[in-house]
Amino acid sequence: MKDLIRKKSKYLDIPTVLEVVKERLVEHRFNIDNYDIPTGSIDGRRNTLDKVVLGLYRRVSVRAEARKDDITLDIEWGGLISSCSVSAFQFFIVSMAIFRSLELQGIIIAAMIGVLGVFLNLVMFFAMRTRFIARIRRDLHDLEVAMKEDQGRRTVLGRL
Repeated sequence: MKDLIRKKSKYLDIPTVLEVVKERLVEHRFNIDNYDIPTGSIDGRRNTLDKVVLGLYRRVSVRAEARKDDITLDIEWGGLISSCSVSAFQFFIVSMAIFRSLELQGIIIAAMIGVLGVFLNLVMFFAMRTRFIARIRRDLHDLEVAMKEDQGRRTVLGRL
């Protein structure tokens, strides 16, 4: 799954944008595997043992490109299939243990509860993803405003 964030700004550069993205990834408890400023890329994963057990394993790959006055962030999310399968399996096994006396009806109920587990995992993923992207956009906007103000102060001080 991919997300694309574009920001038109003559004040932002790739190292600054990557630092903002890295801070947000660390805040969302991602481990940074690759942080490469010259190529403009960050690779991270969120796979501590408790996240794997809960079916919340996530990978993220961020690529930043700069053209004239345009910064583009390409965010690619991974780990969705494995995390959904872990959730489905856990929900199915637990509900199967509860409904084992119902035989075929118990299997059908357990399968539906397993699908519910996948749905819950997807909801948590989309909520995390939406929150992350909104914060990145807000951070880039705030950073651009701060850099404009700093640039304005420098020109005013230069005139004096």
